[in-house]
Order: sequence, then C-alpha cells, then structure tokens
Amino acid sequence: MNLSHLLKNGKWVRNAKNILSNPILMRNLINQAIRLSKKNGLKELKDTFNLMTSYLKDIFNGSYKGYSGGQLLLITTTILYVVSPLDLIPDMLLFIGWTDDISLLTYAVIKANDELQRYKSWKQTDTPNFDFNTLPEIHKP
Repeated sequence: MNLSHLLKNGKWVRNAKNILSNPILMRNLINQAIRLSKKNGLKELKDTFNLMTSYLKDIFNGSYKGYSGGQLLLITTTILYVVSPLDLIPDMLLFIGWTDDISLLTYAVIKANDELQRYKSWKQTDTPNFDFNTLPEIHKP
C-alpha cells in the first residue's frame, strides 16, 4: 500500500475536499471521529486521533486560525479514511482490519507532526483574552 499516493490522490482526497467545503459533512465527520475515539484501543493512537479530531473541531468552529491548508487536507483525509468502514482492509476483520488505518494514521502523524505540535502548543496555552476595562461596573445598593 502506497500511503502517500492514498493521501495525495484519488477518492479519499476528493471526499475530504468535499467535506472541508460543507459544514454539515464536516460536523458529521467530527462526530464520527469522536464516537470512534471513545472505543477501546491503543492509548497512544487514541491520543493522536483525539488530537487530530480536536484540530479539525477547532478549525471548523473558528477558534484555531493558524493552520496550514495542506495539513488540514491531510488530517481530514486521514480521519475520513479511519472512520470509514470501506477502506483497503475492512475493519470488520479483527485486528487485521485496523492495520491499514494504523499505518495511515502513523504516516499522517509523521507528515503533519510540526503542524500538530504547533496546534498542541496553541491548545495548551490558549486562554481567553479578557478586557477587564469593558466589564460593567458593580453598583453598591
């Protein structure tokens, strides 16, 4: 399986581009990813998948703006592939069915590592910027 070809060409990328341009489809993909991440599995992969899902969610809701369009497409394609029951090796085949998903997830993390680390740093340090000068005055009775 040529992972770079899978992520750069073909129906998975076309579908990911379609999802990126349709808020309803993006919301559905994020919800599918969240449901999948709640299943039991390898902690490291689950943490990575959750980080990718959170990345999509924060971009989709407008709170994370410092992202790369190419990395967004890569991560969207990866999540789409992982949540899809129709991939190269059907997930219904116990353990074997997840090998292509795990391989693709690992490949995407390697390719998007800098982007995900930037996002993770942003996520850990992002705090609301309050302007205390705009708070209403408190009047004593």
